[in-house]
Amino acid sequence: MITYVDGKFVDEREAVIPVTDLAILRGYGVFDVMRAYNGRIFRAHDHAERLVQSAGMIGIPVRHSNDGLIAIAQETLARNNLKDAVVRVVLTGGDGADSITPLGNPRLLVFAAPYKPPPADDYKNGVKVITTSHKRFLPYAKTIHYIPAILAMKTAHEQGAVEAIYINGDELVSEGTRTSVFMFIKNRLITPREDVLPGITRKVVLELAERVFPIDIRDVKLDELIGADEVFITSTTREIQPVRQIDDERVLLGENTRKLMAAFKELVSRQT
Repeated sequence: MITYVDGKFVDEREAVIPVTDLAILRGYGVFDVMRAYNGRIFRAHDHAERLVQSAGMIGIPVRHSNDGLIAIAQETLARNNLKDAVVRVVLTGGDGADSITPLGNPRLLVFAAPYKPPPADDYKNGVKVITTSHKRFLPYAKTIHYIPAILAMKTAHEQGAVEAIYINGDELVSEGTRTSVFMFIKNRLITPREDVLPGITRKVVLELAERVFPIDIRDVKLDELIGADEVFITSTTREIQPVRQIDDERVLLGENTRKLMAAFKELVSRQT
């Protein structure tokens, strides 16, 4: 595979950065994951804007325009002859004068891979998720700090779940390790408000739903989520995925989620 590394396209076996980069030494960096359908990145400008915003939140300068970032991502797709793919863009912290103070020379990495969809049964019959107590640091920035998520997902996999949902100390639902969370209560679509990454698929779902359902963006208690009529999670790679079980509690699969899934598919087909 061909990878973009700080200004050059190279074979992935030659895609390296110095061990002195703060992304390696301190986990200082941001990233974004984009989805390409038929060779075209879906909501590319939204993804580029979020990357730039994330970088700004932690003080990493961005030397490319949004259009420049998109052009590099599209070129990476083209050089790998990929149509249905996932593109990952990483902006590292660059070198540090004393191994912790940034010198302002971030490195841009872009790599792509063929998209591997989740099992079809996950969409037909829903998935299991678990809950875990955690409050994300800098929840509105998509940083490379993922240790809590890695540990939470280890537990999730051990319990036969595909995702772990974060619950803070007030028993409020925020989001999954890599997903946004939605629920339906009496045909009203509800999603958590605080400590939530501005997910691109989340944004699309809210745009689609506002034409059909009343929407609440508010605090969500864990017992509300468990007792909801329908629950689903969203992400760039999962799109809209219904939930059938939360911890040990079963959740009904409903038609409202199916309607949004169909609307999302139709939108993608029109825009790519």
